[in-house]
Amino acid sequence: MVHEAFELAGADWVLELADGLGLDLADLLTSDFEDAANLFHRIGVAVADAVAELDNPVLVRHHHGITISGCQGGVIVNNLSYNPYGGNFLAGILLSTTHGKTPSENTVVRNNLLDSEASLPRASNTSDHNIVVNDPKRYFSDPDNLDMRHKQGSPAIDAGSAASAPKIDIDNVPRPQGAGIDIGPYEFENAPAAAGR
Repeated sequence: MVHEAFELAGADWVLELADGLGLDLADLLTSDFEDAANLFHRIGVAVADAVAELDNPVLVRHHHGITISGCQGGVIVNNLSYNPYGGNFLAGILLSTTHGKTPSENTVVRNNLLDSEASLPRASNTSDHNIVVNDPKRYFSDPDNLDMRHKQGSPAIDAGSAASAPKIDIDNVPRPQGAGIDIGPYEFENAPAAAGR
């Protein structure tokens, strides 16, 4: 599934689409974070007390892949934030400060496949086990047709950290399948998935 780009802007909860159209999610939500979590999961973001961004392929033709403003104690783990369409846009991951000046702090960015270095402006944010993909055909099964699962021999296979990693991937494949956790939203399987999973 291809997701549009999004931007979470602190207290306003703004969704910014790839064409620059904005949508205030407060108008769509009822009363609590549970509703927000359900909605954000469908567009590629999960929200809890802190932001938990796990197992999402975000493919965009835009300069925002994953941009979160005012993220306090968040976890951004095992995602793909990538522009496979060309042009001068890099998707990547950006933690920023809200317009109300709330900085993103104490956030972990780990096990992500990116098209550019993650931008984490504060020293209290942690970034590890992320890979900047310069040669998509080395990493992905069929990037020309947007199949961004790992290909056999991808450097992302077994290269991740188990710390904060989800127990299953986006296709409900248990982690790990090999000697370690794979980087990105997909866990590589040598054999096809069993029917019914």
